[in-house]
Amino acid sequence: MTNRTRLGQKEKEKHQRMKVENELKASQVALLDKKLDELRKRFEDGDIAFGSKKQKVKDMGRIQSYASIKKLPHGLKRGSLHVDEENHTILVPINNEQFVPFHISTINNVSKSSEGQWTYLRINFHTPSVGKSGVLQFPDHEDPNAIFVKELTLKNQDLKGESNHLNKAEKNIKELIKRAKVQDQEEEDRKENEANAVQAQQLKTLMGRRDALENVIIKPNLEGRKTIGNLELHQNGLRYVSTKGFKVDIPFAHVKHAFFQPCAQDELVAIIHFTLKRPLTLSNKKVVEVQFFKESGVAADDIDMRGGRRRMNDLDELELEERER
Repeated sequence: MTNRTRLGQKEKEKHQRMKVENELKASQVALLDKKLDELRKRFEDGDIAFGSKKQKVKDMGRIQSYASIKKLPHGLKRGSLHVDEENHTILVPINNEQFVPFHISTINNVSKSSEGQWTYLRINFHTPSVGKSGVLQFPDHEDPNAIFVKELTLKNQDLKGESNHLNKAEKNIKELIKRAKVQDQEEEDRKENEANAVQAQQLKTLMGRRDALENVIIKPNLEGRKTIGNLELHQNGLRYVSTKGFKVDIPFAHVKHAFFQPCAQDELVAIIHFTLKRPLTLSNKKVVEVQFFKESGVAADDIDMRGGRRRMNDLDELELEERER
């Protein structure tokens, strides 16, 4: 009788598990069909942007080497290529008498070669044909016969080492190109940080008493180590305030997914996890995953060392532990 009862109980549990799994699969299929319908509708409406990363557009019309002719450097060596590192510009000699400035942002790359007794330095420039990709935006010209300089080639007698000024010019131009790329990236990061800061300021805080989770730990850490603080609920988002005064604002409009993992029987940690729509800067790192967790209980019993008895009569501690759970 006992064996039959156990077998019946196992069959019942197995049937229950299969029922739950079938319901879960049916729910997943329904959810997938719903998402596919939404995706199809967005595609038909043209509300889908292709490409994993939005490219930054650089306005070439705003680039300027010198405000006026008077600002050009004086005392340039006749017939020699000059690299003005301070103004990020190269000055190319024309007819050995005049110098034409080209900003380093207009240069795509440079290459040097030798042939016989001559050293050749080839300078390739950005042109509107390259700008079609959307990275570079050139100013509009009404003249259909407008000509853009695509490349320049300079030559000099093949002298070894630094005595050939084209060797030194090539190194300086490549260094300026690298420096310009770094500055452009820093400028983009600065603008993005400012935009994130402005968006973070849009959090509408509640005055007076507000709901909050106390002694919550944030990941990633804000201070290079374990960070503890309070997670406050405001009108349109959350604000995390650490014990040292660091603040992290998460408006609900920036949240893509939110997960809550309650405490299991064998675990003592409750977790709230957010996946954000746009990166958030924490400890000089851009993150889209932010997690808050808290230990909901004490891992060890509190023992009275003097009498060896548990202090079960401490109602305050028991009430606090129950409230945390």
